[in-house]
Amino acid sequence: MAIITTYLNFVADIYIPNSAPSLAEGANLDKLINQFEPKMLKDVLGYKMYDEMQTNYTQGSGVWHDFIAGKNYIDTYGNTQNWDGFRNIGLNPMANYIYCKWHEQNVTNTVSLGERKGKFENMEQAAVHSKYIKAWNEMSDMLLVMDEFIAINKEDYPNYIGFTFPIDANYTLFNRLPSNIKYFKKNNGIF
Repeated sequence: MAIITTYLNFVADIYIPNSAPSLAEGANLDKLINQFEPKMLKDVLGYKMYDEMQTNYTQGSGVWHDFIAGKNYIDTYGNTQNWDGFRNIGLNPMANYIYCKWHEQNVTNTVSLGERKGKFENMEQAAVHSKYIKAWNEMSDMLLVMDEFIAINKEDYPNYIGFTFPIDANYTLFNRLPSNIKYFKKNNGIF
């Protein structure tokens, strides 16, 4: 179940139209949020840290409040940095992730004859690659800041598994995507 992300997070470049809970697309978005927020958090944090966060997310202060709401910290070079957390509208990496998943699921419509793209009067089909890639890369950048914030405060988050996994030397779960559309389409097959 989602505890952080709401339809209000989908603004500016990751805007999803008609996403208020009372609208049909809002119900669809709510399902995606409930599906992908826990998945992303488990993938990034690991199950133990995710479970700890679930138990403590209502803290009004303390380490879990700092993690969810964001906090300034001093990096390894002595510079003040800011982890924005997950509650700041327009700066929630989970919203960017869910926006990308929304696009993956809404690029086509499933009908009895297979997958189809809709046609609209007085409109032309436009590619979503650049918006998708921008949203994904912003999410990746936010997660790198989160990773640094947790690493600097590792005593507070001992069950953090780290941002990269030793599955494969060239694999990181939430890598930045190449901005070259042809490369992206060929290697990701999403659009």
